[in-house]
Amino acid sequence: MKTLYLNIGECEVIKDRDVNIKIVLGSCIGVVVFHEESHVVGAIHILLPEYKKTAKTEKLTAFADTGLVHLFKTMKKFTGHIKDYKAIIAGGANIGKSDHCDIGKENYKACKNILNKYGIDILFEDCLGTESRVVNFYTNDFSYEVTPVSLVTHSKELEPEYDINTILKDIKEFSSYFPVPNKTILEIMRLKNEDVTPEKLEQIMLKDDFVSVNFLKFVNSSYISPRHKIKELKQAISYIGIKNTFKFINALLIQNMIKNNIQSYSINIYEYKIHVLSVALLSELIAENLGITDNIPYIGGLFHDIGKIILDFYALKNYTSTKRVEIISFVENSINSCAHAFIGRLYLESLNLDEKILEIVEYHHYPDKAKKAKKIVYIVALANLLISSFLIGTDNIKRTKEFISFDEIISQIKIDISVLKEIINNIPHIISIAEDMVI
Repeated sequence: MKTLYLNIGECEVIKDRDVNIKIVLGSCIGVVVFHEESHVVGAIHILLPEYKKTAKTEKLTAFADTGLVHLFKTMKKFTGHIKDYKAIIAGGANIGKSDHCDIGKENYKACKNILNKYGIDILFEDCLGTESRVVNFYTNDFSYEVTPVSLVTHSKELEPEYDINTILKDIKEFSSYFPVPNKTILEIMRLKNEDVTPEKLEQIMLKDDFVSVNFLKFVNSSYISPRHKIKELKQAISYIGIKNTFKFINALLIQNMIKNNIQSYSINIYEYKIHVLSVALLSELIAENLGITDNIPYIGGLFHDIGKIILDFYALKNYTSTKRVEIISFVENSINSCAHAFIGRLYLESLNLDEKILEIVEYHHYPDKAKKAKKIVYIVALANLLISSFLIGTDNIKRTKEFISFDEIISQIKIDISVLKEIINNIPHIISIAEDMVI
């Protein structure tokens, strides 16, 4: 049986009788609609409840109101009518445990209202709560199962095998565990403001085909959409501006460090890239709405999970496949349930990055501990929590200590809930930009 993974905002109509439709859900809602007589199955992965023009996205299937209507219309082409449709729905978890902005609950209510409006018989639902879920629907016999996302934890009995101080000392001493940054990109990042000109940037980029080719590819992507193809670096830099050029260069640096799937955390390399790029772009948007216009939130968002790459590489080098996840779970929970943040800071210190960026990386799960850039750290923490609530690039490690809650963050940065909801409505657009930036 073939497995069809339905990602965020995707919608599929299937006549094949040998497919397992799989949907992994946090605050999103998964809806599977089927017509037994025609043997037609439709499935959709809903991100948000309502499409608004301010969303700046063409992915209408990411929203309950536009996505479900599209699904019904597409299915009707094969069934001839909507009569006798049946559905199962799941998801809508309150991942951020918020009393003020429960995206999962809003998604659930929107989907239920539309299904009821169209007279769709809901056979089964497993929604709300705080747990993530996995839906498996089998088209051969219309059977299904909804299970919690399984998290990995280490056994207390095995803790004497490991010593956290020895492991940390080992990681610090062996620099081979640390990703090697691209030298051309680092040279650009270290330019002083007065030295930055399109001519200077072009001169440095021409030294490296990896940088120049991927930069031109990005400038000619659907996100930028120039009227005519841009072939020259200087023209490309002038077209998108120096600020956006630096944004892409930073994104290129983090992606160049990631060579493989982050196996010990069960994170696919593509999903990791989408996660950090989306957190960076969302951090920037939130910061702009709070009057912060520098690039620190964006860069901090890009690098916030760099420690996972280092810890994964350490585990791959030193432990068998059966022990890797165990050791990662132990290490993570030995340092406030987020060792990757501590390790990430150690690495970025070696690159001589701004202290504010180091604080973002170290405290993005506990922003109250930050000193020099507390508000910015809260902003990145909020962006990370929002993107993680949709289970984009999240890991499978069970934490023994809870991270900061959604409502705690909101109370600290003092953002109006109506403004925040407008920002959240732009997440599908942000994810689309991230997809264009992936190399």
